[in-house]
Amino acid sequence: DFSPEENRKILKWLTGNLGTGVLSIYSDDSEAIEYELIGNFTTVEQYKLANGRIVGYVATFESVNPYALSPIRTLTKTIDTPAEFTINIETDEPQGIIYPKVTITEGESFVVRADTALGSRFVVNTRPPDEYVPGTVYAYNNKWWYVDGSGVMRGESVKPEWSTTSVVIENLTTGTETRVGMNVPGEIVTLDGANRIVNSNRPSGRVFGNSFNFNWLPLIEGDNKIKVIGNCTITIEYREIIKSGDIV
Repeated sequence: DFSPEENRKILKWLTGNLGTGVLSIYSDDSEAIEYELIGNFTTVEQYKLANGRIVGYVATFESVNPYALSPIRTLTKTIDTPAEFTINIETDEPQGIIYPKVTITEGESFVVRADTALGSRFVVNTRPPDEYVPGTVYAYNNKWWYVDGSGVMRGESVKPEWSTTSVVIENLTTGTETRVGMNVPGEIVTLDGANRIVNSNRPSGRVFGNSFNFNWLPLIEGDNKIKVIGNCTITIEYREIIKSGDIV
C-alpha cells in the first residue's frame, strides 16, 4: 500500500521532468547499467485494488531514439609525444558512424613533439608540408621547427617563444583527420561531433575559422586505431546503439 504522501512523491518523481531524461536499465543482481533510454514518461497510471487502495503504478516511457543506447563510454589520454591507441566499438548498427564528443585540454607548453613520419618532412622541405599545422612549433631531432612570417620552414637550435599550439587526431582505420590549430596553452576545446558544435573556454571568445578543418572524428564498428599528435589531455565520450527489442 502507498500512503497519500508516498503517492505524491512518486507522481512528482515520474512527472516532474519537463524535458528529456535518461532511463537506466540495470542487469539482474548487478549495479552495472545494461543500456539506457533517452526520453520521458508520457503516461503514468495508478494501479488500484477494488477498494481504491493504491498498490502500484504503470508508467509508459517514450524514447527519442528508435533504439536503446549504451551508457556513456569515456576514454581519457594524456599526450606529450605522438601516441596511438585503439577504441573498440560494439554497436548493433554496423553501417552507422558514431561521432563522439572530444574534449581537448591543452598542456602548459606550446611545443608539440613530432614523430619520424612528420618530422622527416620538415628536414627536407623549405616550405611547410601539408601535415604542418599553422601556429605550431614542433620538436624533432633536437631542433625546433616552425614556419616564419614569410612562409619558410625553419629548424632552430634555440626554442622560439610562441603562444599558440595545435592538436591532430587521426583515425587511421577510416583515414580521416581532425585538426585544431591556434590553441593557447591551458585552453579547453570541445568538439561535439554529434551536434557539429565546436567551442572554446577562452573568456574573450574565439572564432575558429581556418584553424579547425571541421572534420569530426568518426568511429565505426570494430577496432578504430587512433593517433594523436599534440601536447594535451584528450577525452573521448560516446554511446553505442543497442537493439534490445522489448526485452527488459
